[in-house]
Amino acid sequence: MERSETRAPGGPHPVPDLASLDPGYDGYDATTVPTRRWPRGSRPRMTSNRFSGDHCMLTIDIPGRNPLALQNLVLDYNGTIACDGALLPGVAPAVEELRQVLAVHVLTADTFGSAGAQLAPLGVALALIPPGGQAEAKAAFVEKLGADTVVAIGNGANDAAMLARAALGIAVIEGEGAAGAALRAADVVVTDIRHAFDLLLKPLRLKATLRT
Repeated sequence: MERSETRAPGGPHPVPDLASLDPGYDGYDATTVPTRRWPRGSRPRMTSNRFSGDHCMLTIDIPGRNPLALQNLVLDYNGTIACDGALLPGVAPAVEELRQVLAVHVLTADTFGSAGAQLAPLGVALALIPPGGQAEAKAAFVEKLGADTVVAIGNGANDAAMLARAALGIAVIEGEGAAGAALRAADVVVTDIRHAFDLLLKPLRLKATLRT
């Protein structure tokens, strides 16, 4: 299988083709939906953002911790931003706003076969992963993007490794619940995906939670 990479919008790290993480598996499918770039000189509406040309970065200084310099948002799908295959309320507008400062990636086995249609209007990068070895595949995806540039959000046991490796890991407890491993691996735990997004859109909340 030929390996390929596409560039994350505005970021120096390539978007990994999941097939390249396990060349022996033929079931991977990675689809990058085109994302818009902000015109040169146009600044997104976030005070914590540092912006230069086409390059976006969300920087958050948290007392007692190394500053976060985030470029990529990696999301689990079912149980995190969707339930029974359908996007949860409030996800679409929040993702649209976050795309102003972060490249957004969604990782899923697409159990309900609906992820592509649900996410197509949002212009995010969708990567389909195989049923086996999901934890390793998700963690490898984060590593290849550059773990120090990633905020990851998930709820499952197979999300724990990526939450631990990302610069910022957020576990969310929605209708499906959350695995204990995910809660232990995360930096922050929330009970609504909209609260997770608000930590990034309103970073003073994140500072209040993580400062030491």
